[in-house]
Amino acid sequence: MIECRRQHYTENKEAILERQKQHYAKNKEAILEYQKQYRQENKEAISEYKKNISVGMLLLFSNWFSLLILGSAKMFIQWKWGSLLFGKISFSLSISNLFIAFISAVSIVLFLMLKRMENDKLPSLYFYIRKGLTTFLLIAMLFYFPCRNILNYFLPAYKEGVEYLGVLLPVVAFTSKITLLTNTYLKTYRKEREMLKVNFCTVVLALLLFGVSAYCVESLQMLLLSIVVVTMISSVLSELVVMKTIKIFKVKDFGIELVICCIFIISTQCIGGYKGMLLYSVAICVYCLYYKKD
Repeated sequence: MIECRRQHYTENKEAILERQKQHYAKNKEAILEYQKQYRQENKEAISEYKKNISVGMLLLFSNWFSLLILGSAKMFIQWKWGSLLFGKISFSLSISNLFIAFISAVSIVLFLMLKRMENDKLPSLYFYIRKGLTTFLLIAMLFYFPCRNILNYFLPAYKEGVEYLGVLLPVVAFTSKITLLTNTYLKTYRKEREMLKVNFCTVVLALLLFGVSAYCVESLQMLLLSIVVVTMISSVLSELVVMKTIKIFKVKDFGIELVICCIFIISTQCIGGYKGMLLYSVAICVYCLYYKKD
């Protein structure tokens, strides 16, 4: 009897030890698998954090460089022509910045919409948005002529600044296209590095042209025109990067838009009044008819 119990106990003990051993082995495998999966998830999360921080830094410096274009122009004007003229020019630049800030807010909504779309739909949508946005901006510039008379009536002290706004409005048009369209597409395609390169090259060119305009030629009009030229170059370079990304090139639009902006500046600075408004209106009508047929 005792021997039987002893044998039964021995057999149970071996079975219990075997089950414990198997359970321990299974738990060990589960723990090792969990640790491996946890390390992999941490590694992916850290990699994603590093990538997001890198993208954020690129966007930060890119935005700084884009702001430096108008900011450096303000500094050159104040250093060369003093605070009195700077105050008049600053009025025009402040109005320009107001429109640009509004466009920047709209671009955030467009970016979120584009991120949710399929990539094969983005190229065709780009040219659709571009055509509508460009047409809207060029037509909106037509309202400068009646608004100039209103501003001159209510703010006669800033009459000179309002006249300079006729030169700077194309800057608003090109900057709006950059902010709302090209930069949004570059961020969608994760081309922040190319965006930074474009803005850096533009700032270097801007500082060179502003320095020549202020201290070599000593012409405020040339400095303001240099802002337009630099912004236009930045817009063209950004669009070329986008077109290279989507593998569709339509460069003839750049020349047409340049001609329209030149006509606008001539209408505001050389002709003025109702004649200038009529000339620019004819140019806009020809532009709209051309793209309607196209």
